[in-house]
Amino acid sequence: MLSYDQIVSMAQDVGKEAKRLGKVPYSLKSLNVDTLRRFLFPNIGSYRPNGWELVNYKTCDKTGMGHEDEPALTVRGLKAWIKDLQRSDTNWAMAIIEEGEFQVVIGLFKPDSRDFTHTGCLTEGEMKIVGGAKR
Repeated sequence: MLSYDQIVSMAQDVGKEAKRLGKVPYSLKSLNVDTLRRFLFPNIGSYRPNGWELVNYKTCDKTGMGHEDEPALTVRGLKAWIKDLQRSDTNWAMAIIEEGEFQVVIGLFKPDSRDFTHTGCLTEGEMKIVGGAKR
């Protein structure tokens, strides 16, 4: 079993690589939840891309063998969460922010509140012009 320090270190390493590669959270708008068989979400570790705000996170079983009465979401629980989010007008997106041997932590992101396009695509410089400094 991985220690907390190992998981944090891995998230930092993954975050550096995600930043280098320009990874961003995966938009839920066009995701067909009924056909979801694996995690499509990029692993961005500790990296928080410009234009996106982390607003929530949940631990999810990644083995497919979790049970509904356990603290980590099962695949069914994850699908239900995504379907609820897809009913809103917000451009919700998800990314893996921590990963252990048996579970992942899925981060829920929304476009930065200063992003009037609601896409998560405006740069920090553009958002400073239209909406001020990040809070």
